[in-house]
Amino acid sequence: MLEESSTSKEFSDSRASPRDTALTIDHDHTEKLSRKIRVATGGTLGIQAQNAFNDNFVKFVLVGLALMVARESLIGRHIEIITSSILPIPFILFAPMAGYLADRFSKRSVMLVALVAQTLIFAIIWAGLQLRDIRIALLGFLLLSVQSTLFSPAKFGIVKELVGSRRLGMVAGWMGMATMIAILAGMTMGGRMFSLMNTKTGDAWTAASLLVIWAGVASLIPLRLIKLIPRTPAHPQLPFSRSILWEHFLHLARALKIRPLRISMLGLAYFWFVSYLMGLFTINLGSELFPDNGAKAAAAASTMYLMIGIGIIAGSLGVSLCSRRGIAMWLVPVGAAGMGLAILPVALLETGGWGFYVGLVMLGVFGGAFNVPLTAFLQDQADPEHRGRVLAANNLLTASSGIFAGALVLGLKALAIPTCAQMLWIIPPSLVVAGLLWLFPAHRQL
Repeated sequence: MLEESSTSKEFSDSRASPRDTALTIDHDHTEKLSRKIRVATGGTLGIQAQNAFNDNFVKFVLVGLALMVARESLIGRHIEIITSSILPIPFILFAPMAGYLADRFSKRSVMLVALVAQTLIFAIIWAGLQLRDIRIALLGFLLLSVQSTLFSPAKFGIVKELVGSRRLGMVAGWMGMATMIAILAGMTMGGRMFSLMNTKTGDAWTAASLLVIWAGVASLIPLRLIKLIPRTPAHPQLPFSRSILWEHFLHLARALKIRPLRISMLGLAYFWFVSYLMGLFTINLGSELFPDNGAKAAAAASTMYLMIGIGIIAGSLGVSLCSRRGIAMWLVPVGAAGMGLAILPVALLETGGWGFYVGLVMLGVFGGAFNVPLTAFLQDQADPEHRGRVLAANNLLTASSGIFAGALVLGLKALAIPTCAQMLWIIPPSLVVAGLLWLFPAHRQL
């Protein structure tokens, strides 16, 4: 049994309220989902993928731009730390509000407002580029991260409401795969298209402006897809209070008192810690390969992350296939150990060689095997009325891991440790995490 306390009762309950299970309770006992729910699930995956694409596309355009026009400034010297830190900071500041909104209102409505905001934010980024002020553009990127923060609990929480528990592992695998494809496409296209557009126009600011316009137009597509999703339950009985603005630490502390949630949340935090590290490492490796060409450096970094993403796609697909009858939690410790071992060829072999890229792909494969089951398990364990806040608390934890990753890389850079040597730091904790998860799996109830 789970720990007996009012805290555990608040965050985890196997009994869902009739209001919340209206869309899911029948799905767990039928062989096929209705066509309406299948279409809605596809629309949700498409919306999530587009949001992930935009974040990463703009990130790599701005990285390339900063390396071109502000290399000698503080922003240019630490652009990889700045852009990677901008993403998690809003999750730390606004996670409780995001969780409350996803619990209080229909998750579909929250997603709609976030999608409209996304398009408006692109206009701010474009204005900064027109004024040739990288600071305004980065402010727009920060607002884009705030939008993602408000969007996240709703997009993840709506999945179980649509498909139910039995199919959650499989759909989570699809979502992981679709999200990674979008991240890869965003990174690869952002880096490479900026390089090509910069060559064509001969002006980095103009190149970035044109690409942001293109991304802004593409952001209108989800406003059509959202119409495919039915209105999901709201919980008007949940009152708002000012304390919600700082209660995320309490939500996190309460969730961590429940053993299955604690293990899965800490595991996910470690996965994102490694992900943030690899994002920083690839940008640094690109800069080391092309120290005098920021556009080519961004393109090289995006190619490296492409290899990781291809692996994550394959790993997520494998998890989805293994989870047709339930969440395949046995893959989690295997994934953790594999992530640690896959770093060896990446760190020790020649950067850009075939062994280096094989290592990146395998890192992604094992990363998918580690992340997807934990994500599905966390969604399944949280009770309906608090699912949004549990997911927001998890976002707080994973965002904090991003800040820690940025601080670690900044310190290692100050010590003049080569990037390849920095990557070796991932191996010991990965093996420790694998061992702990093998001994104390999240799904083993107390």
